[in-house]
Amino acid sequence: MKILIAAIFFCLAYSQSSEVRRQTDREHDGFVGPVKKMHEDWSPVTKNWYDIRPGTRCRKATKIFDPAGRITQSSLYPGSCGADELREYYIYFDSDDKAREAYLYSDYELNSQGDWIKRKESIKNSDGVVRIAFNYRKIEYYQK
Repeated sequence: MKILIAAIFFCLAYSQSSEVRRQTDREHDGFVGPVKKMHEDWSPVTKNWYDIRPGTRCRKATKIFDPAGRITQSSLYPGSCGADELREYYIYFDSDDKAREAYLYSDYELNSQGDWIKRKESIKNSDGVVRIAFNYRKIEYYQK
């Protein structure tokens, strides 16, 4: 009986594969196919969403993947109906380790059309260093 138990233990212990396959970022997010970009919106159904009317589509998140399934850009859209953007870029080294920079956009100044013409950009790198800049846009419109 002791020999049988030892044989079963031996078979179970040494029949397992020692190689563990690492899951890609794309697979971790639940995607099966070769997804390049994913954009997610949300829409309120009830009237309890502050100034957002039911049926309005609001940005929620965007993710971009490289051909190997690794995430290269991730954007979250906080604020009223996705008014702000928190963007992170990922750069990969040979070891598949990723470094990142986080971009936070805030303090928007809008023109009469509702498009931003000035915004504050805060960039934080993986070392914790924060750089702040202002972005300006000049926009021309077609005559109606």
